[in-house]
Amino acid sequence: MKIFLTTYSGPNRFFDMFIPDPGIAQIAGTIKNYGINPIFVDLNLPENTFSAFLNLVRVERPDIIGFKFFDTGFQGIINLAHIVKKDFPKCCLIAAGPHVTLFREHVFHQTPDFDFLVIGEGELAIIDIIEYLEGIRKKEDIVNVIYQSGGEKIQTIRRLVSDLDTLASPDWTVFPIQRYFPIILLNDHRFCPQRCSYCSHNYLWGYDYSTPGSVHPYNPFIRSKSLSRICEETKRAIYNLGVKIFGFTDSIPIRQRLIDWARILIDNKEKVYWTSFSMVNQFSLEDLELLARSGCRSLWIGVENANENLLGKMGKKHTREQVLQTFQNLHKCGIVGVAGFMIGFPGETSESIDQTKSLIQNLSSSINIISPFILDPGSPIALSPSSYDITLMDDWECRIILRDNLNEFEIPYYKYNGIPNDQLWRQFEKLSNYSRWNSDRAISESENAVVLSAALGIPMNIFVSRVNEAIISPDTKAMNRIIESVWKATS
Repeated sequence: MKIFLTTYSGPNRFFDMFIPDPGIAQIAGTIKNYGINPIFVDLNLPENTFSAFLNLVRVERPDIIGFKFFDTGFQGIINLAHIVKKDFPKCCLIAAGPHVTLFREHVFHQTPDFDFLVIGEGELAIIDIIEYLEGIRKKEDIVNVIYQSGGEKIQTIRRLVSDLDTLASPDWTVFPIQRYFPIILLNDHRFCPQRCSYCSHNYLWGYDYSTPGSVHPYNPFIRSKSLSRICEETKRAIYNLGVKIFGFTDSIPIRQRLIDWARILIDNKEKVYWTSFSMVNQFSLEDLELLARSGCRSLWIGVENANENLLGKMGKKHTREQVLQTFQNLHKCGIVGVAGFMIGFPGETSESIDQTKSLIQNLSSSINIISPFILDPGSPIALSPSSYDITLMDDWECRIILRDNLNEFEIPYYKYNGIPNDQLWRQFEKLSNYSRWNSDRAISESENAVVLSAALGIPMNIFVSRVNEAIISPDTKAMNRIIESVWKATS
């Protein structure tokens, strides 16, 4: 059996397209562990055009093509899948990724060409699909998928991996690894201890419902890898791939896990650079000093707002004083604090925006990220909108699933106190005086840029400038030269 995996993030080039995707590596490792070597084609790389991909499909005639895509790449994948299904109707087409899990059956409202939509964790689903095509499993027994039958959309049982140590090791060899920045993204656990009302992360990983109608109406299914498993993945990256830069993708790290991992790095005298997400007040000054000695160069922290009333509605419990102390401690330890802020949360006012702007001016951080509020499917707000004075418009998911070049906050799909969200946003945009709302995934606001520039031993602003020039340059090899310089610096 031949299996292709591919991913596409859209026509615009972004910095993080040049970081190998851990989800692809995990699925590739799962398939390889089953005894099949998949072929991965990254459609974000300049040399991998749609036409070249289609030619490869016509030559190789794969049995399965798994598409991972995001909202910015959805239209391109729809067009590509339609051509493949027309030319090869027996080829099994699978759609997967966070965008699919968020919008679920609504993907079928945009295209009929996928045979399966994978919902949540794909490690179990992909093996079931292979066994179904091999004739040893019934279609209805495939877990974690949605498929169409007789005009109906059938969602099968949702099953989660309970022991993450049983997962196959990520297979990074499917990537032409030298074409990417030498940074490996690690996933320690699949849940978030926070209950932020705007966040859909626990919805993506899987959850158990608690009291219906509560402000935070669900609890996550808590699963973590062992420390030995994380160390094993780290060692493989260092000694098999030559990669010495790491980033944890977990929404919030487990404090003791990072402390123990950092101590092992120090004891083994591993010279690495790494970054992670974190929370306000999660680490003491002593903790941060230890993390810095182990190679931590940045921590991304969701501050979100300075107004206590809005913070409470968001599910945040920190205070302004704790925010200031956290970023002072980070600064003392030489760790760059990347502070994330949100504008336009339900209940936002000109006063709360001024409070947030004042807090930003007082932070001892090098990077401040200001993002608009986005109402995502699966978030507590989406599950209980009336608790936040929100009214969802009819077919609201379909309004934003295929947004093309628009941003969600420019599309009317919900109302707050009767006012459409796009009208509210235009007011907030003027009040915030922020000029880069249409700049998606900019490197200047990336915690990964901090560790990469540190590895090169150059100021971050110089590294950012070089990457931005390479992204817009007609010379497709310009980015390759920057990537090569990071590999050389860390070899």
